[in-house]
Amino acid sequence: EGAARIGKSLKDLRIIWWPTVSIDEDWGKVREHLSARMASTLRHAYYDYKRGVTREDELPVPVDFARRIAEEYNFLEHATAEAHHGKLLDQVPDKVFKQLLAGTPQEVAAVLRQVLDSYPEIEQVVLHIPVGTKRLGAADVIRNFATKVKPLLN
Repeated sequence: EGAARIGKSLKDLRIIWWPTVSIDEDWGKVREHLSARMASTLRHAYYDYKRGVTREDELPVPVDFARRIAEEYNFLEHATAEAHHGKLLDQVPDKVFKQLLAGTPQEVAAVLRQVLDSYPEIEQVVLHIPVGTKRLGAADVIRNFATKVKPLLN
């Protein structure tokens, strides 16, 4: 849509996809790993709603909950693994987390394949791996990608 507005197609653009990713067989570890990052994402969604860029029905969580996340977000804990605002997401449904590139190696490989097949114009994928937790670190996610996801993509 954006390309068309400026008279171009996706083939005219250099597209790099930067998905936030967490990979592990244990969904609890994945949710915990992504919680602080997801809180920041929901905070931005709420700010977009307040500015009129996003409609209430486009928010991934109820507007009152998004407001609470934005109000309780602690910028001193931004990009830290054990951020308090991440704990607020315990009540967020799994489907919201699944909007990220998250889950088992098989789930992540399936989403990657679907997106890359749907958008062959994507030139490069750069994995955004949040700061690790005690139970799931960035090295674990990279290892899981290299040894369990990548072989499924070949």
